[in-house]
Amino acid sequence: NLYRLMFTDSELADDPECELSAEGARAFGALMRVLERIGPPAGIDLRDLSATVWSMVHGIAMLEIDRRINEKTLRSAEEVLRLGMGLLLAGMRA
Repeated sequence: NLYRLMFTDSELADDPECELSAEGARAFGALMRVLERIGPPAGIDLRDLSATVWSMVHGIAMLEIDRRINEKTLRSAEEVLRLGMGLLLAGMRA
C-alpha cells in the first residue's frame, strides 16, 4: 500500500508538499546518478534512459505486488529484474 501511495496516487505524487513525493524524486535522482556513472550510450539522453529503467522496475514491482509473478509465469521479481537489467546493459554496451 505504501508503494501504491507513493507512486500511483496522482494527487500525492505531484504534490510538492508531500514527503512521499519528495522521496520519489530523490529515488529517481539516485537512479540517474548511477546510470550516469555507467554511462548512457551515445545519443541516448540520461533522463530518457533513467525513465526507461524506472518504468521497468515499477512494472516489476506492480506485478509482484499484484502477485502476478510466480513459478507459473516469471519465477521471481528478482530474476525478472536481473534479466531485464542484463538485457538493457548488454544493449548499452553494444
